[in-house]
Amino acid sequence: MNEARPLTREQLLLHLVDRARRGVILPAELDQLHQGIETVHARLDELEQQIIRHHYPTR
Repeated sequence: MNEARPLTREQLLLHLVDRARRGVILPAELDQLHQGIETVHARLDELEQQIIRHHYPTR
């Protein structure tokens, strides 16, 4: 018997986005989607800063 593997963070976010697009997202899922988007945004900001520091080091 195959056991379902837990979704990765990305898979979960895509699932929630799909539910939102179809208009069947629950309030708790909407909160979870919002938190996930904020987490991704923060991570992208961190990566942007790392790239800037790497390519333009202070002298």
